[in-house]
Amino acid sequence: MIIAETGKDTYKKHLVNMTDWNMYVVEDLEGADVNKYKYEVNYMPESIIPWDIVQKK
Repeated sequence: MIIAETGKDTYKKHLVNMTDWNMYVVEDLEGADVNKYKYEVNYMPESIIPWDIVQKK
């Protein structure tokens, strides 16, 4: 993860990941006006896939 300060209280976060099978890069194009000492996580309920736990005996 790369976090770059691009201005006063403005940051951009980029994610880079590579495994044995693939590589991906996620780039923050717009940035955000945020407090660098506090963060917030928002989940979109429609993006959560329901699942059931099944136990084999």
